Amino acid sequence: MAVFKADSLQIKVVFVFSLLFCQNLHADLETAADSLLLLLPLSAVGLSYFENDKEGRSSFYKSFGATFLSTVVLKSAINAPRPEDGPEADANDSFPSGHTSLAFSSASFIQRRYGWQLGAPAYLLASYVGWSRVKTKHHHSADVFAGALLGASMSFVFVSKREEFEVNVSHNSLRLSMSF
Repeated sequence: MAVFKADSLQIKVVFVFSLLFCQNLHADLETAADSLLLLLPLSAVGLSYFENDKEGRSSFYKSFGATFLSTVVLKSAINAPRPEDGPEADANDSFPSGHTSLAFSSASFIQRRYGWQLGAPAYLLASYVGWSRVKTKHHHSADVFAGALLGASMSFVFVSKREEFEVNVSHNSLRLSMSF
């Protein structure tokens, strides 16, 4: 059974981000979703620094960049209208949801690289972003579903599971440790 070990700096960072997010929940759905759109990628990159994971950080940048580029290309190619009574009703860039694709790209990175202990909460937060985009009438449900699928797919293409291998040798013992 895998156990996530957090040091005091990680706990402080998570606490500060949580306070910022909870404060924005009182503002409105749109502000909270926008905050999460920043919080999730920052958390992904922050985790890669805390774990001294240069390979992970590089794969995050590739995944996030591919997600962003794919989202922009699809939006302009498909040219789908936004919901008629939403705040951007005249815009034709609804499909797929960019907020959702980037949130799910970040959440998928966290899950693939660092496990379900951190991935499950990240997916919940990404789902909140998608739900808020439909609730605030910025997107249709299909836009959000496509964005989630796009973001998660890019992480599965560019992000490998983290493997660690450690060998400790002392004068009378040998210890091998491997984790995935």
